[in-house]
Amino acid sequence: MYDYRQIIHRIRMGQTDREIARTKIIGRAKCGRIRAIAQDQGWLATDSPLPDDITLSSVFIKKSFSNPTHESKCRNHEEQIRTWLGDGIFLTTIQRTLTERFGFTGSYSSVRRLAQKLGYHEKPVTCVLEFEPGQAAQVDFGKGPESVRPKAGAIKEVEVLFRGMLIPDSRR
Repeated sequence: MYDYRQIIHRIRMGQTDREIARTKIIGRAKCGRIRAIAQDQGWLATDSPLPDDITLSSVFIKKSFSNPTHESKCRNHEEQIRTWLGDGIFLTTIQRTLTERFGFTGSYSSVRRLAQKLGYHEKPVTCVLEFEPGQAAQVDFGKGPESVRPKAGAIKEVEVLFRGMLIPDSRR
């Protein structure tokens, strides 16, 4: 409630929404909504005291300040996601399927955040490889940086082979 009181105080001092937004306390749009509420409540008169925390909370808790840019794009698919999570389907598969079947434009992170709210926790992926020293080596293949061919001017994707070695056990 301290921030609300500070914003109302700044409005009473004559600051614009833009000036208040520059302090990084709040954005201009939300400041405008608080200004309208404060005007309706009669809190902008400088001859009256600022409202206390109980008054502020009773008014602002009723008001929804959800930012439309932060509403989950998963909200329309929540039941389907819940079903898939119950079936043990991976989050990456869920996100890809939503995109392909329903034209979902949200990110993997939005699916992960909703899944976490629904109580889903990814199990850490680990694999213990046990070999005798010097018995095996590991390699990995991946995409490297793009390079430009000087003569043709074409961009070529570079593929990289990563190599790891197991060093023989020196304790023997």
